[in-house]
Amino acid sequence: MKKLRLKIMAFIFSLSFVLIASLTQADEVKTPLDFERVELSEQVAPPGLTRQAVGAAEFGKNIAKSDILLNIVTQCVDPQLARYCSQCVSPRLDAQCGMPNTCQNTTDVWAMNEQYAAIRDIKMCSCPAGFIHGLAMPRFKVTGVEDPNRPEGIWQFAWDVAIDRIEATAIALAVNPQPERSQNQLHVHIVRLDKNARKKFLEYSPNYTKNLDEVWAIAARAASDRKLSDYGVLVAQSAPDQFVVIVSANSPEGAFTTWACND
Repeated sequence: MKKLRLKIMAFIFSLSFVLIASLTQADEVKTPLDFERVELSEQVAPPGLTRQAVGAAEFGKNIAKSDILLNIVTQCVDPQLARYCSQCVSPRLDAQCGMPNTCQNTTDVWAMNEQYAAIRDIKMCSCPAGFIHGLAMPRFKVTGVEDPNRPEGIWQFAWDVAIDRIEATAIALAVNPQPERSQNQLHVHIVRLDKNARKKFLEYSPNYTKNLDEVWAIAARAASDRKLSDYGVLVAQSAPDQFVVIVSANSPEGAFTTWACND
């Protein structure tokens, strides 16, 4: 019976790994879409599994590719949740789910409170130790920039996480516009500014604030002034006590940051 349970768990997690890994193929990345839209290959259950076990294995396959991050932030960051190992597509590094902990099939939680969680982005896998790419997300469903329920506090949370890993003058916090993302859960990219990023800021009519809770309101006004119905947002430090807010019709992650170690 124990061997059968291990066999079931192995199949579930191998399926989850294929689901996640198929969405980010490093050799094929051309733009910083969070996860590539790749068809999930057909999976065949190993022989000897019961109908119930096959049903459990189907769990990961039935999650929409655009909901992977939603599953991670609602089902994977807290290992105390009921049925954690069977409901989470990418368990925490420190969870006791009985499977090998590889970079691509686990969730590395950097910080968490009741409202938000920050995790390692899968783009860090196979990258040098100095490369940083994290994601800060609300722990409840918020689709993206366009969602009226986007929480103001996420920018300060993301900054607090970033400052522990990246020097302040190099921090970039970025949210991509809807056409430039494939995940429908709001996530702030925690990355480094590209070395030429600040030279381009003036082209985007930058705005400034001392309060990160004002970022969404500032971005919305800037987008309205420029008649942008959809937009991305970049936040960086402009002075020790001030931040610059950039609004872009295209991906600010791609335009201003070092989003991949092989770009």
